[in-house]
Amino acid sequence: MPKRDAAYMAGQRDLIARAAFECLIDKGVADTSIRDICAKAGVSIGAFYTHFSDRQQAIFAACEDDLGSIVGWEPSSSWHEYSNAFARAWKELAEAGSRARKRLRLSFQFVGELALYEGEVPDLAEVNAKHFGGMRESLEKIRAKGEIDLPLGLERTVQLHARLYHGSAHVLMLRSDRDESALLADLLAGLAIVAGYKASNP
Repeated sequence: MPKRDAAYMAGQRDLIARAAFECLIDKGVADTSIRDICAKAGVSIGAFYTHFSDRQQAIFAACEDDLGSIVGWEPSSSWHEYSNAFARAWKELAEAGSRARKRLRLSFQFVGELALYEGEVPDLAEVNAKHFGGMRESLEKIRAKGEIDLPLGLERTVQLHARLYHGSAHVLMLRSDRDESALLADLLAGLAIVAGYKASNP
């Protein structure tokens, strides 16, 4: 059998990773098998093992690829735009059955896989840099307009904003008894306080 070229092999690997992600979204980490992934991708198990040494490596590739496709933060030029971007993302998470909500559920399982896996794990620094870069650019523009003063500094504010959002999202997923509108209001207030927003209301 002739050897496939690099472009074909890279394309097949991406195909398997995307198929793995769709299986993970539908079935979760625990119930997704290599056979499921191969069936979704339309490839043989042999082709799977050409690219991935085990199921976990395919899961990592799937989640890393999906994260890389969605975390780019569109820069905002005002506090109103910036806080609205968080609010839009939040409302997508709050919608039952939404893809964003399924992604978040999957992220919990992904972290569990990372914590327990003893092999090589992916480096997500580039993905985080892409996400934080957009937030950083937004905050710099908003500070230049005089709407915020960043009392904790730019880098610390970026990190804290990310943690506020993800922490609030976890509460949203784990505490169905919580008032979603109150959680969103708390998130937006927290973002404003950390950034040193100068208006009376976030």
